[in-house]
Amino acid sequence: MVSGTSDAALAQRTLARGAFDYVTKPVDLEHLAQSVETAVMMKRLES
Repeated sequence: MVSGTSDAALAQRTLARGAFDYVTKPVDLEHLAQSVETAVMMKRLES
């Protein structure tokens, strides 16, 4: 999930509901790329 706020409670709720990561704006592109890469790798391992 990408959000304009760094609300810890919101991050916790979204992660509990299945979000892989919580990324705040402005987006750190290196962090986002690593998060996406990790999510894809984990999804492939589930298959």
